[in-house]
Amino acid sequence: MTDSDIDMEYAHEQPALALDDDHTWAKVADLALRHLARVGKPPTHPDDASLEDRFVERTEAPRGDSLQLVNHDAHIPPSVRVPQTWSLIITDMRRVCTHFARRLSDFYVAGTNEWVCPMHDCMYAIAINNLSVDEKKVVDGVTRGADVPFYTLVDAFRVTEPAFIREVIDIVALEHYESVHLQGLRIHHVIHGQDHTGRIMYYWQLNRISAEFLKKTVRGWEARRFEEIRRTEVQRALASEARQWAEGLIRDAKQGDKDARLAARIEYGDYSREGYAHALCLERRDGLFDARVSAFEGPAGGGLERRAIRAMRGVHSLSFERRFGKVAAAAERDGILERVAQAKIAEAPPLPLNEALAGDSQPEAEAASVLQPTISRPQKNHPLLHWIPERMAYLWALLRLNGRPAQVLSGEVWLYGEWIPVSLRQLGLTVQLGHWAGDRCSLQRHVNDRFVVVHTNGIHQVRVAFCGCSRTKVARRDQVLAARWFPATIAKPKTAATLEVLEQFDAHSAAGKDNAYDFYNTLEHITDGAGIFHLPDRSKDFLRMAHKHRHLLALKRGGRGHDPLGGIERTQYGELAVLCPACPHKGINTEGVVDLLRRLGPELAEGHETFNDTVHLAMDCNFRAKNRMTRSTPETSPYLGDGMAYMVPEAAYDHFTSNSAHDAEMSSCSRFGATILANLKNGKGLRTTGIGAVFCARHEFFCANSIGTLIKGERYCTMDFILAAALRRVRASSLRLYYDIVCQYTRNLNLRMLEVEPKLFIYAGAQKLLHKLHVTFGIPKFHNPGHLVMCQLYFNLSFIKGTGNTDGEASERAWAGLNPAASSLREMGPGTMRDTIDFFCSAWNWRKFVNMSASLCRNMEIALAAAMEHCEMYSGLLGAVRAENPGTASEWTQQGVDYEGRQELDDMGRPITSGGVTNPYESRSQKQSLEKARLQSASIAAAAQQGAKASETEKTAADKNNALTNFIVLAFKIEVWQRRATIATEGRTYIQKRERLEQATELERQIRLFRKEQQWIMPAIHAAVQELEGMDSTCGTTADYESDEDGEEGEATTKRRPAMLYLPSDLDQPLARTMLDVLLQEMKLRFAAMEDWLDILRQQLRVRGTVRQWKVVFSSGQRMATRTINKQRVIQENIDQARNMYRWHRERYATLVSFLSDEEREQYVFAEWEDLFEELADEDCRPLNNSLLIAINARRSST
Repeated sequence: MTDSDIDMEYAHEQPALALDDDHTWAKVADLALRHLARVGKPPTHPDDASLEDRFVERTEAPRGDSLQLVNHDAHIPPSVRVPQTWSLIITDMRRVCTHFARRLSDFYVAGTNEWVCPMHDCMYAIAINNLSVDEKKVVDGVTRGADVPFYTLVDAFRVTEPAFIREVIDIVALEHYESVHLQGLRIHHVIHGQDHTGRIMYYWQLNRISAEFLKKTVRGWEARRFEEIRRTEVQRALASEARQWAEGLIRDAKQGDKDARLAARIEYGDYSREGYAHALCLERRDGLFDARVSAFEGPAGGGLERRAIRAMRGVHSLSFERRFGKVAAAAERDGILERVAQAKIAEAPPLPLNEALAGDSQPEAEAASVLQPTISRPQKNHPLLHWIPERMAYLWALLRLNGRPAQVLSGEVWLYGEWIPVSLRQLGLTVQLGHWAGDRCSLQRHVNDRFVVVHTNGIHQVRVAFCGCSRTKVARRDQVLAARWFPATIAKPKTAATLEVLEQFDAHSAAGKDNAYDFYNTLEHITDGAGIFHLPDRSKDFLRMAHKHRHLLALKRGGRGHDPLGGIERTQYGELAVLCPACPHKGINTEGVVDLLRRLGPELAEGHETFNDTVHLAMDCNFRAKNRMTRSTPETSPYLGDGMAYMVPEAAYDHFTSNSAHDAEMSSCSRFGATILANLKNGKGLRTTGIGAVFCARHEFFCANSIGTLIKGERYCTMDFILAAALRRVRASSLRLYYDIVCQYTRNLNLRMLEVEPKLFIYAGAQKLLHKLHVTFGIPKFHNPGHLVMCQLYFNLSFIKGTGNTDGEASERAWAGLNPAASSLREMGPGTMRDTIDFFCSAWNWRKFVNMSASLCRNMEIALAAAMEHCEMYSGLLGAVRAENPGTASEWTQQGVDYEGRQELDDMGRPITSGGVTNPYESRSQKQSLEKARLQSASIAAAAQQGAKASETEKTAADKNNALTNFIVLAFKIEVWQRRATIATEGRTYIQKRERLEQATELERQIRLFRKEQQWIMPAIHAAVQELEGMDSTCGTTADYESDEDGEEGEATTKRRPAMLYLPSDLDQPLARTMLDVLLQEMKLRFAAMEDWLDILRQQLRVRGTVRQWKVVFSSGQRMATRTINKQRVIQENIDQARNMYRWHRERYATLVSFLSDEEREQYVFAEWEDLFEELADEDCRPLNNSLLIAINARRSST
């Protein structure tokens, strides 16, 4: 109920003994205008355009049945500055045309030449052609000095029809009303002329009987009382008349709206909405209050009676006993008093706020756990707890304040040749609350000389006067809110923040994650940057006000202020969250989609369940969003929006996680530390170690009721609760769930969900997961390489049907948006932290919602181009394989179909990762590698040692074979280090030179170890090496010392000369065949090394191609370009090394093969090894890019 409703509903109560000011009747007209400004319900559709521009423009001449109340050049007062009414009705505080919504001349019937007073039982009439002497005097007195006469005399008694007939009627009729019908009121109107349009203008002054009202006697009190009662009834009549007039305008606007829609539908067809907006000629199509006019019909039922005639007759009759005797007047007054008393008893007073909001939609057990203030507890200790029962009043105040301007708080004065900042309090200004701007209260209740107001331009001390003349006893808190100030306390506020500064802080915080402390310090620096003046510290008060305002803003945006059944306390769990509009929600955005696609193209509707009935969710935890164990408690920092948005209900969450038995499950696959950190002790000095959440994996939205705090790390019970809580709002039949440790998390997931009790908050979500959802699990693409090969294959998102290009890493991008606020979240209280997370998540979801249209269009363009490209590649590959081997192509295709249609979960709900259908994406080639060869040698040696019947000779041979393998592998490593040393550049800095020397020293150490092993494995070669190189057989490098140009100190510059290792491939054939076992082992390992270096080369080429494309698309600027070039240089060095080592091993392998006889080749050499390992040219070592693919396709098409 608005303030105007309260005034009219209880206007018959005993009035306050206060003097009228100059704006009494302006407030009467304003009372009716505020009824027209009410919004009955929120807009029903965002495309419904506003009808405000359909009404009379300011430059148009208004019709007689829809005249505006005042002159067109009048300003708009704050009370009616509402988008729906500013162009309909304009009022001015000092120039109101009439007491009613219509001019008195509107009751003149054209052609009758007579105006009859519309008041009941009044026989007064104005003859247009026969004005009386008194009526002529009235008109002459008003129009004295006018250029054009208002009437012309025919003779001494008759006049012609006046040129300004309506103005003449208004002047004479107004005088009639003042002298007859309103003579009991204290004021009357003095007409002083007309404006440029010819309309009359007047002002108010006290009449001759006003002195009786000022007397402090019984007679004066009775006069004031009855005058106030009758004036209130006039106010009711005015509101009723204004409403009827407005309803007529609304009916006309509706009919015009209907005609415009029909014309737009006929002319524009499917684009009727655009045509409708074009037909209306709207300046703006998307506004805050754009909706149908039917939403502004006012309160249901009306509740006002048209009693203007009886009210004015009563004023005329009862004021000072005119027309009645004293006895009759006294009897009439006694009857009025009795009726007023009965009306007060019959009408029930408004419910207190705590009773009106009784009945919570939350479970009783959980509602009882919400902290409520105790009567005996001092308010200063827990201000937020005492504010919670009053927050509905604050929310109503915010809804009423839309569009109302705030007070000006600062200024400057010219002093000593410069502008000096000065507060308005120092200039003598007193801000009067409870009245319109410029009004003065005749009965001030309390004056505060140092009221602190925080505004966008600084912190100000203002002299504030509270109103005490209102009949409704408006509290100080409500008076402060009416001025668009947000009070810091409920009772006796001394500090407030303007709504503008709170909204500005919310915008800064949402965009830059600013905290309240830094923002308040900024305001202090703006106010007094030099620190000259002493500013009161209101940082803690500002933090509480920002906390409350964010909560109220979320409730306001969620429409909780318009709920007639309970308001805030009946807010459902997750109701304030911004949901993902692109994900399917049955009953909301899925109806008719398939039929529409089927009409556009039947092939588009095939497999509609993959997009119209499947939800993709991702789970993850953030260990940066910690909360420190401060002195704040749930009482000093309560959670205002408990479970209303993104955080889970606090009481239910704490109960479930504290009583969970599944918290000691260790990982056997993933190399990430999530499951290990879950079982570590609580962080020292931390209330929470992080937060876990569930996201929309496709569009990166935070899900409702899906964020929970972590007490002891990423435990399964924590993730179970937030997952089941998020699934409560899922309206689909299929679910894709992505989690970085999903291979471990899903092992006993169903068993844990079966243990959820029906009374718990997450029971509905647990039942959906068990019985109603078809679930497919996956691992995000970035985390997939950290798992075992089996998990990489069966949980790879690229191999799951319906995932498209989803990478499952939505959580990482969402955490990147929240992490800048981690430092401020760490220091907050428990409730403030949760409300702040709700605020940041709402801001994140809203920005995603706003930018979704452009993002989806951009992704669609990329997807269509990629789909065409991949279809051509798949068709070409399938055609080539089918032409060569039709059976193989059919077999491969059938394997893919069988794998996609396999049973993914077992009877216990666990993913099937082994057995069953063959995974077609699993590599079946058996490659030989160095590590695999070493494993085979070690296995043979271990088996020989463990064999009970193995002879000593067999054990010795196995040990020798193992040692020989390790010996040759060490030689290969030395070859790699030698090649790196030959291409390494000389160091320019001390650090680079030190690194070069350390590498040379390590190489020499490895060569010494190699020579010691060579002494036992190749003794003849070792003796020859000692004879050739001397006793120091490891002198593979020489160091020369050069002095600097300054001659201060000599530095060693190493000149590396590779040392010969003298493996069989380095020797001649006769000498190499003397050690055939070493030769065969080297040949085997050379073959494996070619496999390894070829894989490394392919991997580096793929990386090089990816980096090249990334540079073209994303790299801009000198800094980014330099970093990208450095990365490309390192990658190219790896490519060159892999290419050279492959060529070296192939050359050595060919040499060893040439040393064998034909029989040995057939036994030890792969027959097609030259086809398998071809010679590698430089042009073969480049990544595939777009130009190369185009050239390959052109060559293929030409052949």
